[in-house]
Amino acid sequence: SPSWREEGLPPSAGRPTWAWPVEDEAPGFAAAMRCAVAGRVDQAFRCAFQLGNERTLVGLLRRLESAVAWPRLPEAEARYLVRLLVRLLCRDPYGLPAEEACAWLETLTARLPGGALLLDEEDLPALQEALFSLSGAPGTAGKNAASMYSSLFRGTAHGCW
Repeated sequence: SPSWREEGLPPSAGRPTWAWPVEDEAPGFAAAMRCAVAGRVDQAFRCAFQLGNERTLVGLLRRLESAVAWPRLPEAEARYLVRLLVRLLCRDPYGLPAEEACAWLETLTARLPGGALLLDEEDLPALQEALFSLSGAPGTAGKNAASMYSSLFRGTAHGCW
């Protein structure tokens, strides 16, 4: 039987104290987690996309390891997830959903070969602005944003001044 880490789940995933969002607030979350626990990360995201809302997606992101999950997603689902993550990040760079989105995007762009190619060119200006803004924030989110900004937009002007 694969370990939780191999399945892209944190070691605490099987503990009874692990609090999941209420189904009314995060529709489809339980179904998505059943898929994830069964090793079907691709199906877990499909459940979140088709049955869920933002809370469903963020709940799933928080419980999966991005470095393990990204390679398990077919290209179409990965591209769709990237677009959603960019929108979460750009809508409110300092919000909690943006922090999770930034961590997942940083894994994709900095740690997975060719990951940055999944970014849609039309999303880049807004992403650049959001990352620039968040890069000065303290903590992991600011560090992730600064790292992504540097690797994605090195040598380009910010354009606001």
